Amino acid sequence: MLAKIRENLAKEVQRKIDEQEKEKERERQELQASIFDKDNNAEAKKNKRKDQKRHAKYMKAYNEWINYDLQTAILATVGFFIQFYNYEVSVREFDYKTPRNEEHNRKHNLFKMNVLFLTILALYALVMRHKAREKWILNFNEDKCTKLYHRYKDITSSEEDRYNPIIDCSFYKCKYFWMEFILLSVTPLPYFHYEFTHVAKGGLVVTYRLEDVFLSIMAFRGFFLIRAIFNYSVYTDSYSKKLCQQYGFESSMIYAMLCELTYNPMRFISLLFVLFVTVYAYLLRIYEQPYYAALDKDDGNFEEMNSYLTALWLVIITVTTVGYGDYSACTIPGRIITVMIAIKGIFLMALVVGVVSNQF
Repeated sequence: MLAKIRENLAKEVQRKIDEQEKEKERERQELQASIFDKDNNAEAKKNKRKDQKRHAKYMKAYNEWINYDLQTAILATVGFFIQFYNYEVSVREFDYKTPRNEEHNRKHNLFKMNVLFLTILALYALVMRHKAREKWILNFNEDKCTKLYHRYKDITSSEEDRYNPIIDCSFYKCKYFWMEFILLSVTPLPYFHYEFTHVAKGGLVVTYRLEDVFLSIMAFRGFFLIRAIFNYSVYTDSYSKKLCQQYGFESSMIYAMLCELTYNPMRFISLLFVLFVTVYAYLLRIYEQPYYAALDKDDGNFEEMNSYLTALWLVIITVTTVGYGDYSACTIPGRIITVMIAIKGIFLMALVVGVVSNQF
């Protein structure tokens, strides 16, 4: 009887000991779980702060990129319009037969100095724009850049295309930067007046001014303004650029134009036609005006190309392949521009016909 009592007592003690050990084991597991959860939460918070910091750097670089792009466009456009006003005043005050006097040169040198100053500021903004774009690419590809830094020499040919946007993102390695820089650098210089002659239709000697040639090139500064406007499009905002970068292509102005052509074809074609006609009509007027100015005004066979509407009429008639023949280009530069208008007009009108046929 006593042995049985001892046995039962030993079993009860052993049971309590087992329960205590199980309780300790459960508490130890709960403690480990709580520590693991705290570590996970700390790691998650750390990753979240890291992502927020990276996003802040990304948005800062993107905003700098867009702001410098807008500054470049404004400075370039204002410089063009100042030179445009200078040209119009010069044409009204003196024709191409009359030599310039000192008073005329002094007044127009002031305009050209302002244009040169604005051009220098625009070039600085252009450099800063491409540097901000470089910073944006590096911030977006931060993980890739770290990997690239550690194993630059070990990149295989299959990875080369993936890393090329990072390797070539430096603005001085970008061919588009140098093309834009050269286009923006074209500006008339103060106190530099150069004229050259050209034998046009009928053996007439036509005098061109170098600053007028520069003005015709400056007309393409509108590219910077169009690009700055497209920066505020839904197709080129920060989210679109980030999404396109993930898939290996850039959300550029051409991409936005293609999207506009796809989703808003009538509006896009109308604006493209107006822009095309407006720019090329002005270029044609610049190069044809000296020819008509050199003609004898008493000759009734010609009319001066002093009216912009006349040049606009000629461009529209050429683009639409009507060709009345009442006006035509008589100088070599004017004929080159007319050929460009005719060739590009074929593609433009084909695009118009295709869009209209799809709409109706």
